[in-house]
Parts: sequence; structure tokens; C-alpha cells
Amino acid sequence: RASIAIARALSAPAAAWPTSGLAPTVRGDTSAAGVLRMRVKTEVENFGKLAGGVSVRALRGERTELDAVGDVAVSNAVKAVALANAFAKQGGSAGLAFMPSLEADDTGQKLVRFLVSQRPEGAEQPPGDFSSGGISVPV
Repeated sequence: RASIAIARALSAPAAAWPTSGLAPTVRGDTSAAGVLRMRVKTEVENFGKLAGGVSVRALRGERTELDAVGDVAVSNAVKAVALANAFAKQGGSAGLAFMPSLEADDTGQKLVRFLVSQRPEGAEQPPGDFSSGGISVPV
């Protein structure tokens, strides 16, 4: 079901990409200066809105963090970043990158936090084929 929504969002023209309003499945926290922190839940109703918001902020150079608790929420956060990356690339950008970290929120609950940012122009491109496994870590 999620892959159908992602495919539909990718087929939309760039003018139709969402630029404001996040899905009701995230909570925004702007307590840190210039940082928008969103909690991704296990049921994302609209990946396009979430990805559009992440993409627009990253392309503006604004810091965005996605917090996810549990394997389904982490998977949804990665899907949203992948879709945001596709949006950015269709718009002519070098794409987006994310850096995961293990954190604890104010209540002590452990979570995975994804810091999403724009890839710098001229950055090394990751390999296109991961069929043999492995990861790309540019140095």
C-alpha cells in the first residue's frame, strides 16, 4: 500500500508537490533554533506530504530531524526520506542525505533520529547497484 502511494507521488508533476502542511501523523517541535523535529508514527497516511515538507526544508538549507520509535516507524521515516530525495532530484538538486543516530527523548524513550540535509553540489554519488550488499560511505 505504501509503495503505491510513493509511486503515485513520484509520478506527479513537480508543480503538484506539496510544499506546506505536514501529514497529521507527525508532531513538529521547533524548540532548538532553526530545527524542525518531527515524530514519525507507524501509520503514515500521506507519504507525499511528509516527504514534500522534508524536501522543501532541506532544499532551503533548513535543518530537519525525523524521530521514529519502533521498526515500522523507522521504515516509514526512511521511505519518506527516499521519496523526498526523489522529489529533490526531479527538481534539479543533487538530492538529500540523512544521518541516523540513536537518541532518547525527554521522557527517556529510545528512538532513531534522522538528520536530513541537502547533498552538496558535486558530492560523490552513491553506487547504483547494491545487489551484492554493502553501504556507501563517501570519505
